Parts: sequence; structure tokens; C-alpha cells
Amino acid sequence: MPGDHSEALGVRRSLALLARASEAWERWSVRGSVAVEMATTHAVRWARTVEVSTSRKVAPGGPRTRGNAHLPGALFVVPWLRVGGADKAVIDLVRHLNGSAIDATVLATLGMRNGWAGGLRAAGVPVVVPQDLPPGSRARRAAMDALVEDRSIRLVQVSQSRAGYGMLEHLRRVHGVRTVSLVQLPDPRAMERDFVALSAHHRASIDRHVAVAPHVAEALVCRGVREEDIECIPNGVDTELFRPADPDAGIEPDGLLAGLPADQPVVAFVGRLVEQKDPITFVQMVSRLRHRLGSGFSVVVVGGGPLRRLTEVMLRATGHPGLTRCTGPASESEVASVLPKASVVVAPSRYEGLPLVGLEAMACGVPVVASDVDGWRDLVAEGRTGFLCTPGDPDAFAERTATLLGDPGLRERMGTEARCVAEERFALGLVLAQYRRLYADLLA
Repeated sequence: MPGDHSEALGVRRSLALLARASEAWERWSVRGSVAVEMATTHAVRWARTVEVSTSRKVAPGGPRTRGNAHLPGALFVVPWLRVGGADKAVIDLVRHLNGSAIDATVLATLGMRNGWAGGLRAAGVPVVVPQDLPPGSRARRAAMDALVEDRSIRLVQVSQSRAGYGMLEHLRRVHGVRTVSLVQLPDPRAMERDFVALSAHHRASIDRHVAVAPHVAEALVCRGVREEDIECIPNGVDTELFRPADPDAGIEPDGLLAGLPADQPVVAFVGRLVEQKDPITFVQMVSRLRHRLGSGFSVVVVGGGPLRRLTEVMLRATGHPGLTRCTGPASESEVASVLPKASVVVAPSRYEGLPLVGLEAMACGVPVVASDVDGWRDLVAEGRTGFLCTPGDPDAFAERTATLLGDPGLRERMGTEARCVAEERFALGLVLAQYRRLYADLLA
């Protein structure tokens, strides 16, 4: 078995191959939806019948009363609603702007539904899921046209959806909508997921490209997008939800950290367990820390994904299983309860846009040991709010993490400055204000 082989031999090459294979499987086989979208993007224009948040069926030409008729309608197109930074950034926008600046509708082009969709419905946001019709059906385009007219859509924002980019030219030409492309990061591994390239390819149909970080904006320019068509707006963090822990608060007996010693520092990994986030380097770092510090710290891994089983097996092999928690996927409130209890957040990502977990950790006053890559460089000030390490180097991560675990004063100083940076540069209210100005400018 792959897990047994890695546990017995610890061959990094084998682990990397398994990681790539596991994530490829996730991309191409999760409910079969990704492959379907890739195969039909150019032929499919959406469903004749769409499912709205009330579970009521709306056929083309069957209008539905809008909830906020005095506000401009905005359609947010995403591939799916799942727990990931790119999706959460859009969800935060929709939840907080709906009913005040826009009348929002969300279209999930891959048709996946989970708790995030329920949260949007609770906030009064319709969630539209295309139904499974034959590729090339004219009814699909008719359904999309009916939705745009029914909801009085004046602005369409696409994020991470190939099919969404494919619909922009039609919607702009036929309905005169204004268009926004929210670009989180270039994916250096595969053209089919390089959304910088997609945004640039469709630039004739896009009014504004929103880059979450300077390096994303630079990548767009390199692909031929004009600088004047780019807005650099970072992801934001709710600094009221994500905040430092009460000094007197301990570990909750029924929380995700239940059973861990309350008097020991906690090293945390928070994120999807996929190749990009490199949980394997994190586990190897933990192994090196155990050789140095023994049982003097606890470990928590929050997140799910194709590498979850492998991560759990490898963590057990590092020893002291009673000091380790692998929680699986967690809700936003659960993450907000775990992060303030962490002493250090370790993030060995191979590439990033502007990582939300970094913003959340900083807002909680927790220093970060992260990879020295674009995205993390925009957040972590070396030696002031955390440390940057060579990607894939568990020894470097172990050394920097050990420094923080052994110096509570340094952790406190870094955490205090990190909280100030989060409040001054990335507070959600500041980010929402930038989007309000952008939308008002486009719709003027």
C-alpha cells in the first residue's frame, strides 16, 4: 500500500508522485463534474431549468420576483461551492455586499452543493445550479438569458470557472452587462487551471481584472492585459471573528483541540491537504521537531483532501499520537476557534495567490512560518510577523518553528504586529469598500 511504503521507507520521491496522482484524481473525478465541464465548456451554455435557493424550478421565460429591485443585479460565477480560499473570498463578498450594494445571485457551474450554499441561502442569496442537459442545447443559452433578464443582472463576476469565462462575450454583447474577472493565482502546473491565462485570453470581454496580489497583477500584464484594466484588491479577513484568544481561555473540552494539553504550545497546519499546500513537508518538519523537542508541543492539522490519509499515517509515524489531531474539514467558526490557540501556523505552500489562512492567523495574532513564495511574501514580514523558508525544506521549517516555540516573548511580539497588519491592510471592511467603489464605477 502507498501509505505503508511511505511509512517504511520515507522516500520523498514516492510521496511526491502519490501526491500528484491523488490531486489529479481529485481534479478529474470528484463526482465526475470537472471532466464534464472541461469537455463541454465551449459547447454548453447552461441549463434549460435552473434550481434556485428556494428549490423552486424556474423555466426560461418564467420570471421570479426580485428581492432587492432597487439594487443592481450582480451574478457571481464560480465553479463550485467548496471550502477553499478562492471560493470563500467570493462567498464573503456576496454575503456582505448583498442587500446593501448589489442584489446578488451565485451560479455554481459544476453543480456542487454543500454547507456554503446553505449559508448563502440563509443570507438571502439565490444559488443557481445548471441541470444536466445534452451538450450544445439551445435551451441552455435561453435559460441563461432568462436568468439574466429575470434578475435584472447588470454585472457579472467570474472567479476560477472556465465555463464562466466562456459565457462573458455572449452576456456582454446580448445583455450589455459589465464584467469582472477575479483572479486568485496562476497555476504553474496545468494550463487548464491557469486562470491568469484564461482572464487574459478573454480580456476583450472583461471590463476589469481584479488581482488579489501584486504578483498576480504582474502575471496578467505579462499575458497582455492592460494595466489600466487591472484593480489590485486583496482578499480580506473578518477581524471580529478572527481575533486573538482571551489570555484566560483554555482548550475547550468539546472543541477540535479537545484532549490536547492546555499548557503546551500548538503547531498548526490549516488548509486543504493537496499537493499545492504540501502537507508532506509539514509532517517531515514535525518529525524533525520531535527529535529536537520530544513531547514538548502538540500538533493539529485542520483540513481535508486527497492527501488526508497519507498525512495521518505519516503523522502517527512521528510518535506521540496523543499530542496530534487531524480534524478533517472544519467550518469557518471552528477554524476561528482553533487558530487563536495555536502558537505557530506553519504553511509550506508551493505557490499561492494571497492565502486566506495567513490573513486569518495574522488576525488571530499568531506568527506564521511560511514558504518564501509569492503570496506569502505579501503577508509575512521576515522576522517581524513570522519567518519565510525555502519551499520543500523541512529542516528550515523545523529550525524556524523551534525558534518560535522556544521564545514566548518573540511569539507575542510577532503576533501583536501581525494583528496590526491585518487590521490596517486586510480588514474585510476595507476590502468591501474597494469592491463597492469598483462596482459603482462600472455601473455608473
